[in-house]
Amino acid sequence: MVERCHRTMKQTVARTGCSVRDAVYLHNVTPYDDKSAETAPANAIYAYEVRVRGIDKVVRDPGVVTCRFSVSD
Repeated sequence: MVERCHRTMKQTVARTGCSVRDAVYLHNVTPYDDKSAETAPANAIYAYEVRVRGIDKVVRDPGVVTCRFSVSD
């Protein structure tokens, strides 16, 4: 499985001409079904929706942030 993952990253680098770091980032934020952001690997792991670099705008004043964790967790 690891070799298949490495092959995917190497193919992405060869096809796009980006760095390995960018290829891993693209892989983590790209949805599996190309439709909904919830199917992206990064959104499945983290408790917040991951923003895509260069596409999503940064909100400087997020206001009230809700979190599913409490202080004692």
